[in-house]
Amino acid sequence: MLKIRKFPVFQSNTPFVYVSKDCQIFPVKREDSGLKVMVQTDSTSFYGELCLVEESEMLSFDELGIGNPLFETLSLKEGQEVSLFYAEAPASLDILKTKISGNILSPQDQKQILKDISTNHYSCAEIASFLVANSSFYSLQEVLSLTENLIETFTPLAFNAHEKRIVDDFSIGGVLGNRVGLIVQAILMSAGYCVPKVLPHTVNSCSGTLDVMHIFSRIHLSKREIEKSISSLGGCLASSSFPFVFSKTDETIIQTERLLGLTTFPELVASVMARKKVLGVSSLVVDVPVGEHCKVSLLSEAVQLKKLFEYVGKSLDIKTNVVLTDGTEPIGLGIAPFFEAQDVLKVLKNTKEAPIDLKEKSLFLAARLFDMQEDIKAGDGLEKATALLSSGKAYEIFNTLTYMQGQKALNFSKDSFSFDVVAPKTGLVKKIDSAYLRKIAKKAGAPYKPTSGLKLNKKTGDCVEKGETLYQVYTSSASAYSYLKRLMEGSLGYEILEN
Repeated sequence: MLKIRKFPVFQSNTPFVYVSKDCQIFPVKREDSGLKVMVQTDSTSFYGELCLVEESEMLSFDELGIGNPLFETLSLKEGQEVSLFYAEAPASLDILKTKISGNILSPQDQKQILKDISTNHYSCAEIASFLVANSSFYSLQEVLSLTENLIETFTPLAFNAHEKRIVDDFSIGGVLGNRVGLIVQAILMSAGYCVPKVLPHTVNSCSGTLDVMHIFSRIHLSKREIEKSISSLGGCLASSSFPFVFSKTDETIIQTERLLGLTTFPELVASVMARKKVLGVSSLVVDVPVGEHCKVSLLSEAVQLKKLFEYVGKSLDIKTNVVLTDGTEPIGLGIAPFFEAQDVLKVLKNTKEAPIDLKEKSLFLAARLFDMQEDIKAGDGLEKATALLSSGKAYEIFNTLTYMQGQKALNFSKDSFSFDVVAPKTGLVKKIDSAYLRKIAKKAGAPYKPTSGLKLNKKTGDCVEKGETLYQVYTSSASAYSYLKRLMEGSLGYEILEN
């Protein structure tokens, strides 16, 4: 038998188990690396992906390395003896093959697949096959049953909403900036509604809601901390990945989508609606940006997604309003966590420098949620949302929320490398290439370096003079600075119509 050793690595939702290449108790070959294995203890068993360790100083021949969070989650002990076996194919693999062949899955079939995913019995490739097969063809009922099965995988949160209505907004993403979620939440909470946001880290771009909230406060909260914030304040904005795992099954699927750059409608709808149902949300506004470089580029796709959200919402008794919005250019002036956080703060503080488009879209979505409530006259939502924002009440509740979660000071490193991107000619900004700006922000280091990214000075429709700054690029890396300077000699990402 092998002896467990706590290995100094942090792993994602797919756990890895480490053995020495010289292991004789469980003889391995180099080509075995990456295969699925099952670890059997006295009380439990679990699956993992086999990794071989070259250096004997790191792991001896009779040890099995297990990293966090799996080590702590399973309450394993160093020196504990375990058996290691090559894993058999998942029981639901034949079911998956029928889906790939064109069949509709029953709720029982879906449940078996989700069970095998939750126990790490599925490889990344097998999860990807499930996602792609689901997105290729599906029925409305199939998406609903997937949602209902996914609901069963979530850990319930015990909080007291004090008879407040629980509401929320959600954006499918894909637009640079667009950090409306933090502002809408603050407006609704300041009106006395409960807005619990427990979110997965789905972003595959240069920033996401959790990245921006992390500039203001802690986002990795325990289950108890999340419940306390919702009960005492009426909301939270926290990660559902660590240390509190809302749904291991959902997180594993989302992680696979993130790694592969996938966005599949059935899983997106099922994940969002399951999450909202478990949190007790009664009214939901879903923002679906439509544009060339968005997750949804065609109006026909947007309409299809809208119907899917509304069908599942109605079936789950969640009043759901899906709005199709313009996703053709960035919302706000910042691109990357720190700069988007600055935009959010300017809107909440009602400063003159607040981005108008970010403010107006936030008010629009908040107004939609207000108008969905029976005690608010239809059409009065915008006036109510505007009053709460302009009075400072929204900022006050946001400040309280960040304080409760562990408020941080907004510090910007002046040592960052930066340069201005200037207009090559006088004219009118006709178009902004969001895909290009996203690429620049990611190359600069966003979102992993929060103070790296872009600050826009000009938007579509603005007049510019030759040599005037279009945007600034910030990076903390000298090599990234040199690379970006060379890369941008050929393109700026702005189309300027000469006067």
